[in-house]
Amino acid sequence: FTKKQPSDVWIPLVCLISPVVTYFVSVYSPEFLGYTFGYELLLVNGGFTFLGLWSISRQNNEHERR
Repeated sequence: FTKKQPSDVWIPLVCLISPVVTYFVSVYSPEFLGYTFGYELLLVNGGFTFLGLWSISRQNNEHERR
């Protein structure tokens, strides 16, 4: 979806943190949001993973390679 390249060092950390954050969203969402997530948690987890990888990425330009 983007031309950014994630930093290889931080990928495992992002992929471990996003399910943990998703778990807390599923536990606390009925209390704070009044909504219980079901299969939507797969989308939430994917969104957290994408945003995490995007945040640790750097722009991959053709000019930087030369």
